[in-house]
Amino acid sequence: MGKQQLKKLLKIKGKTIMKLIKSLTVGIAFIIGLTSASAQFTLDFNFDAGTPGTQVTEFSDAAGHTYYDTSVVYAGANSAQLNIQQGADGWGVWGGRKVFPAYLGEGDDIWIRVRTFMPETFDYSTDFSLKFLRLAMTSATNAHEGYVDIYINNDGTYKYQNELYSTQWLNFQSKTGEFVVGEEIVGETSGATGVITAVTPTRDVFEYTGTIEFQDWETVTGQTSGAEGQLRRVSTNSVTSFGSENPVRKGVWETYVYHVRHSATNPLVEFYKHIGETGFTADGKPIGGSLQLLFSDVTDYTLKSTTSEVKSFLLFTYWNGGNPSGTGVFPTQDQHLFVDDLWISTEPPTTLSINDEIFNNTISITPNPTTNTFTIDLKDEILEKVVIYNELGQQVKETTSNEVNISNLSNGVYFVKITSENGKTATKKVIKN
Repeated sequence: MGKQQLKKLLKIKGKTIMKLIKSLTVGIAFIIGLTSASAQFTLDFNFDAGTPGTQVTEFSDAAGHTYYDTSVVYAGANSAQLNIQQGADGWGVWGGRKVFPAYLGEGDDIWIRVRTFMPETFDYSTDFSLKFLRLAMTSATNAHEGYVDIYINNDGTYKYQNELYSTQWLNFQSKTGEFVVGEEIVGETSGATGVITAVTPTRDVFEYTGTIEFQDWETVTGQTSGAEGQLRRVSTNSVTSFGSENPVRKGVWETYVYHVRHSATNPLVEFYKHIGETGFTADGKPIGGSLQLLFSDVTDYTLKSTTSEVKSFLLFTYWNGGNPSGTGVFPTQDQHLFVDDLWISTEPPTTLSINDEIFNNTISITPNPTTNTFTIDLKDEILEKVVIYNELGQQVKETTSNEVNISNLSNGVYFVKITSENGKTATKKVIKN
């Protein structure tokens, strides 16, 4: 593989190959063919293999109320219907958890693409924010170290929360007046003191320095502003809300991409959403638009230490405000939403189809499944090249022909990355049997 090919393969949003070599140990292993402590992998879940009405099997666990469904589908025959009962926390049944084929460590990237459909009647209100996309961190001895999460706020915006961050935060349930940066604060019950050092954009979470003995639910008073707040919780989480111009939409399919570079020294978090549509089809699929970056962070470390490990991804998982007995204030009703086309990969975004989904939808591959060859139809586009990867993300073939012969490959699932002459890219799954 030549130098220019390597640059094209690993280029992510303008980052050069030299920057990637410095930051991604998994990328180095992929380039030079060495064995990494963290194997590369791609997991593609279209939920088409199951019988409608039965529990999905694609997740490792925590998916007790997630079923195959045909009523609302993004692509293929099925989607996954995620169910939650009124007042229940949904622990172990709401959403699902996927254990990775191999753990991720220092410098490793993970890309998660998911498509969601919330019915018009769906109420995502909680007593905090709705857990959405979650990556679980553990120590080398498997002790839990926290999550790096994306939440959905009650107003439909999004929240990035990093539980590995060492800064102290106060999260208020309610406030009278506004605290100001630099003022001293005092806990009415505990007598704990501190100084406000920063405020999040939503102004419900405050960074502070001082003692850590503040108590949940006590009243905290600002000594300069006179503001008072009922303290909901004390944490060391880093919290940032975003997406006020592009909140959650109901009754249509929404596409998200969540990217995390796991590192205690060179972290990166990115969150993309498909926006800018000119309309939607009758079944809620977007017409036009593209995936755009809504949030990024390079400050908060995404591993507790260089020996920490990331072993699983959680989709939703439980509902803040519910409880096991089903008598919580939230959720406000029995309800469900739909998920389809879930993709979890250590590959860069060019293999996640984030450049042009419209192009992706116009391409056909026949026959599929195939025993030896298949044909790629690009409609009005001209093919530049085709690169084929196995399920571990390893390149196994490259060609410039629309007629592709894979007779020399073993039976299994392959991912075909297609690039047109004008730079559009798409990825299709092909089964060889």
